[in-house]
Amino acid sequence: MRLVRSASSSSSGYLRSPVGRVAVRWTPSRDFNSRNRVLRFTKAQSEDAEPVATKEAEKAAQAPPPPPPPPVVEEQAPPNNGLLAAGAAVAGVLLFFFTRLGSGASFADLESGSVPLDVALTNGKPTVVEFYANWCEVCREMLPDAVALEAEYAGKVNYVTLNVENTKWVPEMIEYNVDGIPHFEFLDGQQKEQAVAIGRLPRRVLEADLAALSEGTTPPYTRVVKETSSVKPPETSMSGPAPKQTMPKDHS
Repeated sequence: MRLVRSASSSSSGYLRSPVGRVAVRWTPSRDFNSRNRVLRFTKAQSEDAEPVATKEAEKAAQAPPPPPPPPVVEEQAPPNNGLLAAGAAVAGVLLFFFTRLGSGASFADLESGSVPLDVALTNGKPTVVEFYANWCEVCREMLPDAVALEAEYAGKVNYVTLNVENTKWVPEMIEYNVDGIPHFEFLDGQQKEQAVAIGRLPRRVLEADLAALSEGTTPPYTRVVKETSSVKPPETSMSGPAPKQTMPKDHS
C-alpha cells in the first residue's frame, strides 16, 4: 500500500492498494518531533469499485441455492387399438377351433377304443351305440367327453361307433329310428334298449347312463333330445351305389 499526496493540497491524497484507491485526509502533528509527522487518516469513499469477480463471488455465496429441476415424467404411448383388435380376433379363432375340435381329441382317438358291433352284440356286456358323421359339428364338440368316457368304462361297457355315411349301417339306422346325430342307444347285456339320447348332450347325461349300464341298473335319463345335426332319410341319402369308405368306426 502506498500513500500518494494530492497536487492541490498538502493534507489530502489517496492510498493505492491491491483492491483500489482510497481517498484520505490527514492532519499534520508535531507530538513527537518536527521530523516525524503522525498522519491521522479519515477513510473517505472509495474512488474505485471493488473488483467485479470479488462482488460476484460474494453475491453467489449469499444467494439461496437454485430449486431442483422438476422430475421428468415419461409419457406412455397410447395402446394400439389395431393390435388389440387383431389379438382378440386371433384368440377368438383359436378358441373356436379349440372348442370345435374338442381340445385336440379326434375321431381317430374315439375309433381306437371302439368295439365292433358284432362283438358287442354277443359278449354279454351292456353297450352304447353312437351314430355319427365326420362333418357333424355337434359330434365334434362332444368328442372330448366321448373319448374320456369310452376310456373310463373300457372293459365294462361296449362303446360302438357307426358312421351314418356308410350304407352298411342303414338297417341299424332304421331299427333305432336315427334321424339326427349324434344319436346314442343304451343297451343292456341282452341288447335291449334301456335309454336313448340325441343331440348336444351334457357330459353328466352320458356319464350317468354309462354308470347305470355298468352297474346293471336302469339309466336315469331314459330319453333326452337336444340340438342335433340332421341327416337325410336312409332311402334317399344311402340308396344306390356309393363309394366305399374305409374307416375304423365302420368295422368293415
